[in-house]
Amino acid sequence: MKIPQLVLSLCLAAVLGAFVTPWAYQRCWQGIQWSLQHPPSHPQATAIGAGVGVALILWRKPNRLVHTLIHEACHAILCLVLCVPVRSFQASDGNGGQVVHDKTDPLRTILICLAPYTLPLLLAPALLASYWVPGGELRRVLAGLIALLYIHHLQGLFRNVRLNFWGTQADLSKAGKVLSLVSIATVLMLVTNWTLSRLWA
Repeated sequence: MKIPQLVLSLCLAAVLGAFVTPWAYQRCWQGIQWSLQHPPSHPQATAIGAGVGVALILWRKPNRLVHTLIHEACHAILCLVLCVPVRSFQASDGNGGQVVHDKTDPLRTILICLAPYTLPLLLAPALLASYWVPGGELRRVLAGLIALLYIHHLQGLFRNVRLNFWGTQADLSKAGKVLSLVSIATVLMLVTNWTLSRLWA
């Protein structure tokens, strides 16, 4: 017996909201409190990176092609991870994009739909690199890059949610809006905590 996607989405939202979201909130709040009481490891580089990220937002509108490529790449990556064949990949500057994949079960469909809103595609490699890059000038550059990419991640997330929340064919509608909001909030808190832990390491 197949579980309807809406029922599955609501059940996942309830489990996530009851068990994972409170833990993510606690971790994020502890990270914020720690960061407010201590300076980052490379304060100048972190400030410059964050400042450049904010300046790029204020200076010009988001590069639609870049954001669309990242968005569709997240869909495609989850397809590959979940062993769902991708049939086509399209991204454009101004006309959106699309990843066409084989029909799959409700759980994998939900995960693929949520991928662009939960995967920090550019930020994660920089955060992972911070575990292996030693101190010194290279680490300072990486700290600035992490700060910039975190701001970019927030901008992309805001843009994606704004464009894909309404409409029956929108990603977040297909995944279920309640689950989408809970998932996005939970992952954002974890990503924020991870970012703070690496910048303050």
